[in-house]
Amino acid sequence: MSIEGSAEAALATRGIGAQLRLACVDAVRAFGRMSRRSWGWLALYVGLSTALLFGIAAALSTHEGTIGKALLRFVFPEEWHGILDFVLAFALKSQRQQVIANVALFVTLTVVSIVLFWAKEALSRSYERDRAAHAGEPDPKEQWEDHPAWREALDEILWTLIGLAALFATLWVGHGPPDPVRKTIATVLSYLVVFVTTAGNFLAPPMQRRKMTYSHVLVVMARRPLVTLAFGAAMAVPQLVALNVAGQAGLDALATLLIVFSINVVFIAISAVAGTEVGLALLPVARTSTPPRWAVRALGWSIVVAILATGTFIGARLGTAILAKSQVLKCTYRIDWKSFRFDEPKLGGLLKGELGVAGSIEMDITNPTPLPVRIEKNRLVLADDDVIIAESHLAPFEVPPQATSRAKVGLDLTLDAGSFLKGARLDPTRWDITFYIELDEGLEFPIYLRAGP
Repeated sequence: MSIEGSAEAALATRGIGAQLRLACVDAVRAFGRMSRRSWGWLALYVGLSTALLFGIAAALSTHEGTIGKALLRFVFPEEWHGILDFVLAFALKSQRQQVIANVALFVTLTVVSIVLFWAKEALSRSYERDRAAHAGEPDPKEQWEDHPAWREALDEILWTLIGLAALFATLWVGHGPPDPVRKTIATVLSYLVVFVTTAGNFLAPPMQRRKMTYSHVLVVMARRPLVTLAFGAAMAVPQLVALNVAGQAGLDALATLLIVFSINVVFIAISAVAGTEVGLALLPVARTSTPPRWAVRALGWSIVVAILATGTFIGARLGTAILAKSQVLKCTYRIDWKSFRFDEPKLGGLLKGELGVAGSIEMDITNPTPLPVRIEKNRLVLADDDVIIAESHLAPFEVPPQATSRAKVGLDLTLDAGSFLKGARLDPTRWDITFYIELDEGLEFPIYLRAGP
């Protein structure tokens, strides 16, 4: 029977056993039907993928200091170049390790798919001809109605945007205060995103050669969910395992990237051939399916655009806040300890072991930037090692550009009397003083004014 099949052929992939066999057994057998031409295309695809990913690995390992520092030097002083780690930690701090690994794999596969989609398509076309010849069927070239190259590239970009929107939504679910239910949901969603996007990337070429777009491919995958998830899992899980093992092995950056990318290349190659086999087997399903109506597509894209726009807005707010506050981070601060002045203490919190004190302190602030520096929402923490002695909020103030000013900063101090019972010393010269500036809601950047001896 022709791979184009009929409704009866579509039913052949409907059962649970048939779907699992197709995704995990028949897909791998495809390599036994490959001609020299297909092996040549596979070698080219592997070579290009290796060159691309290893080039990225070399660039990241060679410039992991210089590229990051070049960017950070524009915004932050030398001693605060760890800001990159701080920002990344804020974005991913509340995500489980599995979610972060899934995001990394998604990024890797997306880069290869967008850059090398044409090589994947050439390999897929060659294998389809091999499959037809092996089955004694006519050359399928007559059945192909290819999209123009620009349309194929656009399709890959649109598919990537759908995956990005799904990842944004997943990260949003997992972000925030510790909540086992939310963390579990985010973890499951991240696996689903990786499995579905991996399957879509490699099942689509045979359908795209029949003038079908990814919206139609999604319908087919929804009609055969076990094939989609089983194939995606078979291709993605080994890469995720390698990513986690390599990440915990304590290797340097280059070695870790080379190991992970090597395994990525192996499974990208397997996925390209095996995915074509599965995609061809699903053509009867595609022929008996109809693409989503325009109203459904419009609704879907509205959701995708809304998620991407929200994520971009949040990222832009964070970036703008960091740039705006970077002038504060470039200043130097010197406290005049003799200028401490305290008002009459507030005794209302004594029953809780807290003593409220209002007062002021003078601070010399040097602003080397051409812009005025404004300190707005903030908090000042006094601690002796890990024991917090007091917290305060400084009244907002401003320092002119390229000048040193002595600012009389208002204090509203809450002293924890119990801290001295926990080991804090009474000597203020031994206390650590950390100034936290709010960059955005829920995001504070620490300035270490003084570390105790």
